[in-house]
Amino acid sequence: DEDIYKSTKRLRQLVDVRYVLTGNVFISENHIRIYVELDDISNYTNLWTNLYENKIDKNNVILIENDVATHVATAIAEPYGIILRKELAKLNRVETENLSAYQLYLQFYQFSLTLSQKDHLKARDALEKSVEIDPTFSAAWAALSLIYAAEFQFSFNRLNRNKDVRDLSIEAARKAIKIDPENSRASYSLVFAKMTKEGMKNCAKDAEKAYKANSNNSLLVAIHGSRLALSGNWDRGLELIEEAMELNLSHPDSYYLPFALNYYRQGQVTKALAIAQKMDLPDFFFSHIINAALHADMEQLDEATADIKKLKVLYPDIENCILDELKKWEMQTDLILKFKESLHHAGLKFS
Repeated sequence: DEDIYKSTKRLRQLVDVRYVLTGNVFISENHIRIYVELDDISNYTNLWTNLYENKIDKNNVILIENDVATHVATAIAEPYGIILRKELAKLNRVETENLSAYQLYLQFYQFSLTLSQKDHLKARDALEKSVEIDPTFSAAWAALSLIYAAEFQFSFNRLNRNKDVRDLSIEAARKAIKIDPENSRASYSLVFAKMTKEGMKNCAKDAEKAYKANSNNSLLVAIHGSRLALSGNWDRGLELIEEAMELNLSHPDSYYLPFALNYYRQGQVTKALAIAQKMDLPDFFFSHIINAALHADMEQLDEATADIKKLKVLYPDIENCILDELKKWEMQTDLILKFKESLHHAGLKFS
């Protein structure tokens, strides 16, 4: 430990880095054991440690190499991995005026974690400022595209503009691609922006191509899987979300939503509620929609009434907009009608 401390301290003096990944490998006969740790050398604290063990022979050395590399990269560098969560915790303690273009960009991931209207507004403002500071920041333009799409998709922080926000989403994604044609996340942002305006069915081939280019990005895999599931391709969509969960064990709670909806549409309300209760998304209005519907179907009307009350706080005009909100996700007619019946029983009045 003392040697690692000295070497990382020396490294800090030589190069401008904050995080250092170190490890030790032990091999005995046909067994390999690898210790890995991630340290923050700005204050010499350990952020993460892990142990990898496996049998080893001449035929699986490369497979073990790839497996370890994927496992470590997923744990520390994926969306909502160790490093990003550390940066988000730090970000929430800093005034926006003092943030760099990159730190402003990270607000996108804070919104994706909570799906709250408040964090959406912060992310939109931050990303618009980020690309103003650095107009060549391709990743920020791609994230801004998704934030503009969310403004339409969730009716968050809508502004009276001369242009459809979905067109702004498309334009932002195209700017990201123009700056960096190799940015696969930007390519997915463009497909998602087009899906928001033209529908999943009209973009299915492009969406599948973009997914394959981003198959190691758990967040984009989950978004794609959710769109597939809600548009009717439940088996494939849920399969992709499971992939996303395996890629990142620290995934956002929103990944559970399509599984709850799948059980709900099948009438398995007990299972659906068990899944829905895994979601800690108090500021995401749709979590209260699914909870209200499930509680109503289970004749737990006091709980359903409480869900509707929370829903109306987050979305005061929901009774006039609920059907439009459901249709935005291209839900099948049977599922929309089921929601209408359940929510009416929960006490939601439809215009």
